[in-house]
Amino acid sequence: MSFRKVFGFGIPFALVAFAAPIAAQDTQRFASFLPAALPQTQVDQWFADEVSKRSGGKLKVQVFAGGALGKPTELLKLVSEGGVQMATTSPAYFPSQLPLLAATNSLPLVFTDAAQAQRVIPALYADTPALQAELKQLGVRPVPGFWHTVDPYFMVCRTPIRTLADMKGKKVRSYGDDVPKMLQSIGAVPVNLLPGDLYESLQKGTVDCAPYSLGTAVSLKLHEVAKYVTFMNIGSPGGWPIFINEKAWDGLSADNKKLLTDVATAANKVELDKFAEADTEARKVMKAAGVEFIEFPDQKKFEAAAPDFLADWVARMDKAGKGPEATKMAQRWKELSK
Repeated sequence: MSFRKVFGFGIPFALVAFAAPIAAQDTQRFASFLPAALPQTQVDQWFADEVSKRSGGKLKVQVFAGGALGKPTELLKLVSEGGVQMATTSPAYFPSQLPLLAATNSLPLVFTDAAQAQRVIPALYADTPALQAELKQLGVRPVPGFWHTVDPYFMVCRTPIRTLADMKGKKVRSYGDDVPKMLQSIGAVPVNLLPGDLYESLQKGTVDCAPYSLGTAVSLKLHEVAKYVTFMNIGSPGGWPIFINEKAWDGLSADNKKLLTDVATAANKVELDKFAEADTEARKVMKAAGVEFIEFPDQKKFEAAAPDFLADWVARMDKAGKGPEATKMAQRWKELSK
């Protein structure tokens, strides 16, 4: 299926030129949707530097961080059309184009931590032809060997949250189809926002809380405007691959494909190490800034109140005509998560 059919518009001529096979010595343009300070973007840069190092400079990757080449919701289109060879962006931003893949970066309370998500998602993708088909129709694929993940999310708030009852009526940053349901199940009010809008929204009181890992919260400077962290754990919200344009991948030599795969595989440990470092440093920074850390006594009550997100997602996919694919995917997901 063409990108025109999926997104409803054609491909600009200027971008088509980039979609041709890429010579090995050419620089691969990589659009990263998160700010450069975040651990995941630091791993993107590590990936780029390591590719150049291991290839002796013959294969280069140039990272454009922080949405420098487009908004997060534009980057899938950009890499699909060949405007860049690689990109990272959240599948959850594309529920219409990636209804199955979006679940791997949107369902709360399905991954206990980043390590589990890092282990499960690539295997789930490899074992699920329907996931592969979603990307193939857009002319993209994941760089093999690695899937970005996220540390567990806690509540970063302007006012203290000490019990589950304190969440009632609170306006909380949300995204996708399922996080709003989680928030509504405990009486909170979901507000859809992109990461770049969070600082000002917390500062002005447009939202009261934002679920984020501590490292990410500090990277976005949220500790300057939100002085309370409640360890209300919604788990790791999954992750996303390094998307690569299919024609760009096909244009690489077998050696360079192996090089990218080897470096991507090595990035798994690099990312987990960076998460640990970021969390430790974030706690120091937050404490110095006067942020109060609050233990959450109602975790089990919170989890009991929340919907069965995987089952709800399967039901939603069934209504959309993708019931068999979603059922198989959910079954494999549970098996891999054991």
